[in-house]
Amino acid sequence: IVDESNEAHALIPSIENGGADIDLEWKDVDAPENLGEWIYGESGIGYERSGSNYRSLINLDVEEMAGYNPSVFIRIPFIVDDTTDPQLINELRLLMRYDDGFIAYLNGIEVARSYNLPEPGTFVPFDFGTYYDHEASLYNGGFPESIIIDSLSLDSMLIDGPNIFAVQLHN
Repeated sequence: IVDESNEAHALIPSIENGGADIDLEWKDVDAPENLGEWIYGESGIGYERSGSNYRSLINLDVEEMAGYNPSVFIRIPFIVDDTTDPQLINELRLLMRYDDGFIAYLNGIEVARSYNLPEPGTFVPFDFGTYYDHEASLYNGGFPESIIIDSLSLDSMLIDGPNIFAVQLHN
């Protein structure tokens, strides 16, 4: 449903762009009030400074967050229609390549969280780092982290029409 070349929107939260004061609605299907402040591109969001050769995986560069803000909000819209009937989807597999932490949402419902952030379901402020680093391991032969969302959970999350996969990424 969502792949490495889907349309994506990213916001490095600040006082100036309204991201510091944005409520949790940014992760819901409805667009946040400050959507005009978000940058647009394709999924594969991040930046490369370590020399680990991730540049080829980055389609939407957010390097301006480095040294400025430890997080970025990401919205990836997708459509569920007759060709992607939610009743026919048995599971969704989320493959995450990340450095250092993330919280993932499907239509505003938390579906995954890295182990180096506070407990699932708890609010994490935009200016929170992570408890400790998590290095992405693809450059040395590792694989993306795989999270499976089963059909019982999906029944209450996916809707016909527009949907949003959202990620609060922390570095």
